[in-house]
Amino acid sequence: MRSVISLTAIIGILFGLVAATPALVNGKTIQRPLQDFLSTQGTLCIDDGMGGCLLFVPPDPNFFGWTNDLDSPVIYFAGVDYAGLANAYLGAEPQITGTVTERPLPDGTAEVTVRLHTKGANAWVIELDFAGDVLAQIAGKPTLFGHRPADVLAGAAPALVDTFLHVVFINSAPGAPLPDLLQINGTPDLKFLSFTASGPGPLTAEFGVPEGTPGRCTITQTGLFMTHGQGRALEDSFPAEDIRLRVVGQ
Repeated sequence: MRSVISLTAIIGILFGLVAATPALVNGKTIQRPLQDFLSTQGTLCIDDGMGGCLLFVPPDPNFFGWTNDLDSPVIYFAGVDYAGLANAYLGAEPQITGTVTERPLPDGTAEVTVRLHTKGANAWVIELDFAGDVLAQIAGKPTLFGHRPADVLAGAAPALVDTFLHVVFINSAPGAPLPDLLQINGTPDLKFLSFTASGPGPLTAEFGVPEGTPGRCTITQTGLFMTHGQGRALEDSFPAEDIRLRVVGQ
């Protein structure tokens, strides 16, 4: 998947606040609480070699980031808080709805489908230079659109976008705890991943316009890991991978 860098849905039923123990009903497909998925996102600890956990954009929890096609003249990287992880310390309250569907498989595992729709997710975009230190750029390079959560907390204007995440993966067993998506990134268990985001926000001087110019960001990503790349995040398993920025009205 060339378009996802591992930092570390419109279905109208709200499961996010339901606390329940998942159960397999007569071996059939069931709906699990959305909180089963949300509660495990951002929990994977990536060893930093010093006894702690590596955070790509401290103090934010790790979650997927996105790029456009790596063959593009300009490569963008977007951080979008689709699971509301950084919003927790910002005090913002994005509206998150969706479904988690689980289907038992003959080998004792389960196919899980998550559709997650988030309204008001904090988003930010940088231009990425692969000739430089990529991790340092993700952590601190000046943004083109929006601002990292820590900067928003310090007073910078946020870019709040609406997102839709659709993911299909194989879990260890029906009713088993659901993984952080970063846990299955790079494994054959990840079968399908698509993500879209769209919304307004401030463009910065780094984009070549006056600071705070009203802008808009759109992101489209679709990964088919069952046919290409075998679930490896940086292989070209994405028939669609696009990030666009524009000045509102242009």
